[in-house]
Amino acid sequence: MNKTEMSSVKVPVVVLAGGLGTRLRESIGNVPKVLAPVNDKPFLEVLLNWFESQRVESVTFSLGFESQQVITALNTLRGRYTFEIEYVAEAKPLGTLGGLAYTLSVKDIGECIVMNGDTFVNCDLTEFLAKQRNRDSKCALIATKVENVSRYGQLSFDVDNEVVSQFIEKQPGNETAGWINAGLYYFSHDTSEDIKTYKTGGIENDFLTKNLSILNFYKVTTKQFIDIGTPSSLSNANALLKDLS
Repeated sequence: MNKTEMSSVKVPVVVLAGGLGTRLRESIGNVPKVLAPVNDKPFLEVLLNWFESQRVESVTFSLGFESQQVITALNTLRGRYTFEIEYVAEAKPLGTLGGLAYTLSVKDIGECIVMNGDTFVNCDLTEFLAKQRNRDSKCALIATKVENVSRYGQLSFDVDNEVVSQFIEKQPGNETAGWINAGLYYFSHDTSEDIKTYKTGGIENDFLTKNLSILNFYKVTTKQFIDIGTPSSLSNANALLKDLS
């Protein structure tokens, strides 16, 4: 099936873009990470271009730090895209889990795809969604393989290769290849309803690690994965995401 024949992504996509971005502050100043420059354009535009290519129908941004800057950018860009663009701004920092819960509640969102606003992994969202629906997943994440896991927490899987069995804490001296959490998730309607009961916290530490028995995974091998959260990785994004900028 080619892109022109591909069905659209019929569940909302939620982008978590409320972080403080303290590690990037010296490089980009008082600017939200999702507006960090990649090839002289905001990273936000890279994400929107990719969503267009993935034929999504609706994207909601969960905002926090300097939310008005992102809102202004979205209002400027929204006319270029065919999908619906919305946003929710939290009044105070709630963490990724709290921010997601707030956004899901405000917009009455059930089944959805969720992604971190400072990461990018090139994958097929339609295939990811179909796979989780076919296996009746409650929640799932995209796992991607990197050559050096020292910057990331590592994933391990159960003996039947069905669910994530452990999140291994970041080990700075461990420069081996391994599978990591790419920061892109699927949540069923029931799981989203559960998430809505949280007020604060982080998705990985406060939700996923406590629900390993139902946490499926979807492995993606791609050279186009990046976390722009540090000055060096942001610099690397220029070459890696050139075709989407």
